[in-house]
Amino acid sequence: MKRVTLTTSLWLALLVPPVAAQAQTTAIGPIEADRARIRAHLAEVEAELRAVDTSHLDLTQRRARARAIDLLHDYWVAGRFPHNTQRPRERVPVFIDADGRRCAMAHLVMETGGEEAARAIASTQNLARVTDMESEALGAWLEANGMTLREAQRVQPAYCMCPEGGNPVCGADGNTYRNRCVVDECSRTELAYEGPCTDAGPGGGDPPEATDGGCSVSAGRTGGASGLVVLGLVLALVLRRRPRR
Repeated sequence: MKRVTLTTSLWLALLVPPVAAQAQTTAIGPIEADRARIRAHLAEVEAELRAVDTSHLDLTQRRARARAIDLLHDYWVAGRFPHNTQRPRERVPVFIDADGRRCAMAHLVMETGGEEAARAIASTQNLARVTDMESEALGAWLEANGMTLREAQRVQPAYCMCPEGGNPVCGADGNTYRNRCVVDECSRTELAYEGPCTDAGPGGGDPPEATDGGCSVSAGRTGGASGLVVLGLVLALVLRRRPRR
């Protein structure tokens, strides 16, 4: 399969947020913050899936699994994720949104011949977590593609819904966000202080030291990687998949 290898500078532009010392001109909104969070999460998940020992799977399952992981990679790089338009101020899974944007799990199923099964799930269980879904077709897909339910849970993100406006706040990563909800529900960081980030910090003090907020998209905020760590994961994946000469 022909793969496209992006340059290091382009991966950096895609995944590494501005550092605290670089002032922003525009506050980060909910869709932008959600996209960055989900991209970083799925990059981590891809690395996890590739590291799994699959010797217990048969050849057909291993090939199907490898294809699914390649599809996952292309999916998160493209960054076209569903929008949560039904549950304000919380993260929920969205299998397929009203505009046809698919979550990662729906995308994998539909791109491997399971469009009918994915549509059926979206029609009755669109906001359900994979672990709560009642779908024999999904179970059969997981078996055929050598993937566990726990792995599918990791592949399935949840999405935030926050207002675009409000009072700007400064995140612990040194970026200004549109409002507190965007920091709490859409980003991978935590609140540093109310008001936009400034070089002087709140009340003329020091600017916030950039930190990593963590979030597991399926189970709340638990631990994550900084942009540089994600970059390292991406570069490792690119090098690993580079064809031998």
